[in-house]
Amino acid sequence: MNRRVAGIACILIALTGLTWLLAGYVTGGVSQTADAARYEQATAGDPSMRRLLRAAEQYNKTHPFDPKDGAGDAEYRRQLDKPDGIMATVDYPRLGIRLAVRHGTTPGVLSGGAGHLPGTSLPVGGKGTRTVITGHRGGTTPLFTRLGEARKGDVFHLTAAGRTLAYRVVSIRVIQPDDLDALKPVAGRDLATLLTCTPYGVNTRRLLVTGTRTPMPGWTSRPKDPAPALATYLLIVLWMAGIARLIPFGKRETT
Repeated sequence: MNRRVAGIACILIALTGLTWLLAGYVTGGVSQTADAARYEQATAGDPSMRRLLRAAEQYNKTHPFDPKDGAGDAEYRRQLDKPDGIMATVDYPRLGIRLAVRHGTTPGVLSGGAGHLPGTSLPVGGKGTRTVITGHRGGTTPLFTRLGEARKGDVFHLTAAGRTLAYRVVSIRVIQPDDLDALKPVAGRDLATLLTCTPYGVNTRRLLVTGTRTPMPGWTSRPKDPAPALATYLLIVLWMAGIARLIPFGKRETT
């Protein structure tokens, strides 16, 4: 009897843990999308955003390429700064990625969204600029998990201070973590690079998905994110399997 009670307890604990993880993944993605949507709504049509854009464009002209980890210096953190700490958003419709972008690449920043790599161009466009947006891959929230599915020709968007720029993917490559030359701006070009760790779960190298500035499309398809439905189906199957395991089967004793 004690052995059966222990088995039931183990099954229930395992099912509860899996439920918590899958629910966290789904709700985390919803929260990240909501952060991005709130920022875009708050900055759209706000005339004060023009001042932030001009300051960011001037910053890009006067600060050379010098990528570094961390949060950057005080002058950097003042650029495109909003009270909620969001500087921009990244939106990759085909992959279901929509995240708020914050200053720096500290663990706190990357745990809840995307980060901007200090020392690279601010995400406001311009010839000779290259902004680098970083994000984790995997974990308990979506983040850049699907970035490995990127394809040349895809279009992603960066929105900063009420202005949205479109970038068409022209390069997908894997580099060593210390290959900073791969992040350098290119004269005369307006580039944006999305960066994450690879291979998935090993994280010894870096995946770069780079887009070049392109005219804003009139309409961009946004396939429905399958993650919530898949998580729901998986939970149902797991709980049904667990309940089936708990129900005693066998021949009834007869007298």
